[in-house]
Amino acid sequence: MGNGGPDAFGYRWMDSDYSLCPPFSWVDITGVGTAIPFNGDDQNSGAIALPFVFPFYGNNFSSVRVCTNGWLSFTSALTTFTNTALPSGGATAPENLLAAFWDDLTFSSAGDAYHYYDGSKFIVSWVAVPRLTSGGPYTFQVILYPSGTIDFQYQNMQGTRLNEATIGIQNATKDVGTQVVFNANYVKDNLRIRFSRAPGWVTVSPASGTIAAGAPPDTVLVSGNATGLADGDYAGQVRITSNDLDEGLTTIPVNLHVGVAASTLAVNPNTLNRNSQGNFVSIAVTPPNPILPPNPIEPEQILTSSLLLQRSVPVDPQGPVDYEDGIAYYKFDRAALLEILPEGDAVPIELIGEVEDLTWFAATDEVRLLKPHFQTVFTPNGRTRLPIGSNVSLQWTDPVGHTPASYDMSFSADGGATWIPVFTGITDRHYQWTVPAWSTDHGMLELVAVDAAGPMGVWLQEDVEILPGVTGIENQIPKAFALKFAGQNPAPGRANIELALPTASPVDVRVHDVRGAVIRHLAEGSLEAGVHRLPWDGRDEGGRRVPAGVYFVSATAGRDRGNVRVVMLR
Repeated sequence: MGNGGPDAFGYRWMDSDYSLCPPFSWVDITGVGTAIPFNGDDQNSGAIALPFVFPFYGNNFSSVRVCTNGWLSFTSALTTFTNTALPSGGATAPENLLAAFWDDLTFSSAGDAYHYYDGSKFIVSWVAVPRLTSGGPYTFQVILYPSGTIDFQYQNMQGTRLNEATIGIQNATKDVGTQVVFNANYVKDNLRIRFSRAPGWVTVSPASGTIAAGAPPDTVLVSGNATGLADGDYAGQVRITSNDLDEGLTTIPVNLHVGVAASTLAVNPNTLNRNSQGNFVSIAVTPPNPILPPNPIEPEQILTSSLLLQRSVPVDPQGPVDYEDGIAYYKFDRAALLEILPEGDAVPIELIGEVEDLTWFAATDEVRLLKPHFQTVFTPNGRTRLPIGSNVSLQWTDPVGHTPASYDMSFSADGGATWIPVFTGITDRHYQWTVPAWSTDHGMLELVAVDAAGPMGVWLQEDVEILPGVTGIENQIPKAFALKFAGQNPAPGRANIELALPTASPVDVRVHDVRGAVIRHLAEGSLEAGVHRLPWDGRDEGGRRVPAGVYFVSATAGRDRGNVRVVMLR
C-alpha cells in the first residue's frame, strides 16, 4: 500500500514502507505516562486535557477521549466495538474519530493504556491489549502534534486476527474520512502511518521549459516548505523528464530536516554557584551533527546572537567567545540566569540556537542548584542603601531538604566583576557584617552553600549601594589629611581607624602584618571630604580571624600617605 488520499478535506496518509514517510520510531511512555483507568470491556475514558489546541477537519479541540476498543475521539463517549468502513454515518460510529486499531479489544484480564506529553507531542498508547475471545495482544499508539499531524505506530501486533480492524480517521459529521484499511491484512510490527493535510513540501520553479540546442544550462529553483510538518527528516525527489535519448529521466534526491537538531551542552556549575568567573556563567557547545554528511558543522557557524539559555537569557555582550577543538565557549549573565532557575539536585538547562542558514539546534545539561534562603530583609525590587561602617545582621537557612557543611560569603563593589571574601568556611547560619568603606552604587553580596561535593547553590543580592561620607564623628571638614587609631589600643578583637580628608579623593586603606603582606582592604575607591570611621573586625580577606599581634594600617589619598600601628588582642 504505502500511501493514499487526499480526502475531501485534504488529508493524506502514508506509511513507513513509503519512501517519503518518516520511519517507525516507538515512543515508550510506560514509565512516565499517566495510566488510563481501564479495567474491563467497552470503556471510554475522558475528557483528557490536551496540552495544546489540536486542529482536526476544520475544528479545534482541547481535549480527547480514549476507548478500550482501539480508537480515540475528540468528542464521542461511545464504546462501539463493531468496526465499520470509513467514513461511516451510522449511529454507532464515533464522530471526530482516530481509529488506530478499531476492533473488539478488552482490558478485562490484561493490557494497559497511558497518555503523556513530552513537551512537543501528545501520545496515547495501548500496551499488550488482547482481543475479546482470541487474538492479540496488541501494542500500538497515537501521536498528536500541535501542527495537526497524526501518527499511528504499531510496535507488537500478534495473533491471526489482524484482518478484522479499521484504521483511519473521519470528521464530525461522519461524511468525510480517510481509510487506510478495513477488515484486511495490512498492519504489522514496526509500522508507522502518518496523516497530514500538509501540501507537498518541495516545489520547483519553473516547472517546465525549453533549452535551445547549444544554449547554456538553465537554473531551476528547488524550495522546501516545512509549514504543517511535524519534526523529523523528510526525503523527496525532483524528477526531470526530457527528450534526451540517453537520459530521459533524471532523479535528484531532496532532504529536509524539520525541527531542531540535537547538540551537546556543558555548563560549568562552579561559574553558576560561585563567583570564580565574576559576572559570567561559562558554557561549552558542541555543534550538532551535519545535516548532509560528511560536511562537518564548525563552531564558528553558530550564530551567537541566536543563542538563548532557558529561551530568555542571551549571550552576554561583554563576555568573550572562544573556539577550540570543535567546541564553542560562551559567557552568559550569571545573575539573570540565577533569577529564573528553580532549585533542585538536577536542574535542566536548555540552550537553543541557530547554525547560520542551516538549522536550529537545542541542547540540554543539568546542574545542582540548592540555594540558601536569606532571612535578612533587603529592599525588594529596588536599591539597598547601607552606610559605610554600619553593621548588618545577616541570617539565613539551609537549602530545603539539605544540610551544607559550611558557607562562604563574598562582596563585590563593581557589579560582580571582582569579589573580595567576607568569610569562608563558617558553620553558623548568621553573621554580623560590617559594611566596608567602598563607596559604590554597584555592590553585590553572594552567599554560597558548600558540602563535600563542592558548591551547592548561591544566594545573590544585587543593587547594594554603599553611601559615602558617613562619619558619626564631626560635621566640620578637616583642614589636613590624617590617619589615626580611634579607641582602645591594644584593640580587643576589633579596631576603628579614622581617616580625615580635606577634599574628596580616591583612597586605598590596607592592613598589613609585620612582614608587610596585605591581609585586608578597609577602603578602596572615592570618598567625600570629611572624617571617615573605617572599622576592622579583626579578620583577613578570607574572613578568618587574625592572630594576636602587631599590625599596620596604611592609607593613600591622592599624594597624601599615612600609617598607624595597631596591636590586636585575643
